[in-house]
Amino acid sequence: MRIELKSKLLFLTLIPSLMIVLLSINKIVHEFGHKKDLERTRQHIFEVKTISDIVHFMQIERGLSTGFVARNSDAEDLLLLKARKDLDAALKDLELIRYLQKDIDLKFSEGIKSTREGVDTLYLSASEVKNYYTYKIATLLDFAGIIPAMMELSQQ
Repeated sequence: MRIELKSKLLFLTLIPSLMIVLLSINKIVHEFGHKKDLERTRQHIFEVKTISDIVHFMQIERGLSTGFVARNSDAEDLLLLKARKDLDAALKDLELIRYLQKDIDLKFSEGIKSTREGVDTLYLSASEVKNYYTYKIATLLDFAGIIPAMMELSQQ
């Protein structure tokens, strides 16, 4: 039983070509998996950056608000207003993250609003203002501490 030369050549080219196609498909599927992991990592990095910005602006607002209340000032403080504006912008970024990813449940806007009203009316003491912001900052830092674990879980 002799196989023709044409059939031999077809067999010798078809099998390696088929293997190359299968290995290429496997590599492409593997790379798409990496792309999804990188996208999730990018989202977590955006979370951490946003939380970092909020912590930074909350620290500034904490200091300025505490000083405002301690001075018993009823005049508008331009630095305090700018700090509030910066914090509001960072909180909008957090709201965007919460909209995109349903796993984040950090409620800050309502508490900050009522605390600001207490500062503006001088209803709160300086220590109460400082303690409120310190507690919220600690909560954010605790949440930021679990993000690396969340990243690791999402990649498995």
